[in-house]
Amino acid sequence: MKLYQHGDLAGIPKAGILPWLGQKVFYPHTELFHWVLICDYVVDEKDYVILEAVPGGFKVGRLSWYSHYRVFRPANQGFLGRLACQKLTAYGRSKYDYRFIASLPFVVLFCWMKQLFTTGRCRAIRAHELPYVADERLCCTEAVVLAWQRVGVWLVPSKTKPIPAALMEAVEKGVLEEIK
Repeated sequence: MKLYQHGDLAGIPKAGILPWLGQKVFYPHTELFHWVLICDYVVDEKDYVILEAVPGGFKVGRLSWYSHYRVFRPANQGFLGRLACQKLTAYGRSKYDYRFIASLPFVVLFCWMKQLFTTGRCRAIRAHELPYVADERLCCTEAVVLAWQRVGVWLVPSKTKPIPAALMEAVEKGVLEEIK
């Protein structure tokens, strides 16, 4: 078993229409649709405790609940992972951000109209092209990004909508490193 650290992020592939559309609409393309923060290791059970934002709210769970995942670590962050986990627990009563998800079709349409007007064609959208204003609600990608922002580490640039493609762009730029 690999040893992950506090604050590592796990990206989990999901099936369904939303992940499929996300792969077609956003760039960089990714099958990783759900993201969790690894926060502790339970030695007796050889399992990791995770924090995740899911419909219904903010939950504590286990990494073993997911059969397939890829793990990433913020580059050169030393021991800030434990602190990132602690900071995220302050949002433990946050509601799930359904508005974040519901707004995506409208902002995608707006981006494509803007692209058509300026370039005459539509292309895949990068996260920084989407308008974003944080609120008190969290979806899974917002939660993992927020945990690291609270300790001064920006996985995605400020005012960038933290969608799965934004996290994959962080991998491309070396901000996140995959743990293989």
